[in-house]
Amino acid sequence: MNDLGSGNMTEIDLGRLAQQKAASAEVKAFGEMLVRDHTKALDALKQAAAQQDLQVPAMVNEKHRELRDRLSMLTGSEFDRAYINAMVDAHEATVKKLEDRKDAGVDALQQFASTILPTVQQHLEQAKQIRDKLMSL
Repeated sequence: MNDLGSGNMTEIDLGRLAQQKAASAEVKAFGEMLVRDHTKALDALKQAAAQQDLQVPAMVNEKHRELRDRLSMLTGSEFDRAYINAMVDAHEATVKKLEDRKDAGVDALQQFASTILPTVQQHLEQAKQIRDKLMSL
C-alpha cells in the first residue's frame, strides 16, 4: 500500500516535471499521460484502501523524493534519458507488485491490482519504446 501510494504520487509529480523540463515532445506527452492515469489510479487506490480500513500515505517516501531531487537538477536530453530510464525501472517494479497482489486473494486491493495492471503494463511498453528512441539519437 505504501509503495503503491507513494509510487502513484511520484508518477504524478514526475509527470509534471517532465512536462516542464523535457526536450522531447514525446517525453512531455508521456509525462502528461502519467499525470492523468496515475491521478485516476491514486483515487482508485484510496477507494480500495478505504474499503479495507487502510490508509494511503500522504507523502512520497524518501526513495521517491531522492529520485525527484535528482531529476529536477537535469535539463533537456539529459533529463529525458534519466526520466525515461527511471520510468522503465519504476513501472517494471510496479508491474511485479501488482501481479503479486492480483493473485493474493479476492478483496478491494486485489481488484485494484487487476484493474490497473494493464495500464501500468502499457506505460512500461511505451516507456521502453521512448527509451529505445532516445538511446538511438
